[in-house]
Amino acid sequence: MNELILTTKAELTELINACLDTKLKEYKPEPPPVIVANDLPELLTRKQAAELLNISLVTLDTHTNAGKIPVQRIGHRKLYRKQDIFNALQKVKN
Repeated sequence: MNELILTTKAELTELINACLDTKLKEYKPEPPPVIVANDLPELLTRKQAAELLNISLVTLDTHTNAGKIPVQRIGHRKLYRKQDIFNALQKVKN
């Protein structure tokens, strides 16, 4: 069953590159889910805000701490106004 195949480094490199090229051409990434803004509440949780921006919670915290995304604090909770999220996106686009 196990066969030993002898090849040169160049042939192996060419074979691997051909396989990768084929697989990359077949690869079709799934688009992120579309979130309709009307379905969201006015104040978003950290998780909702991160999902809307398609970023991790850590990245959301980084942008919040840098002052790029305003946050409303209610007790120990951090809530994000939906409009503030869209305004932050507009700044990035411009």
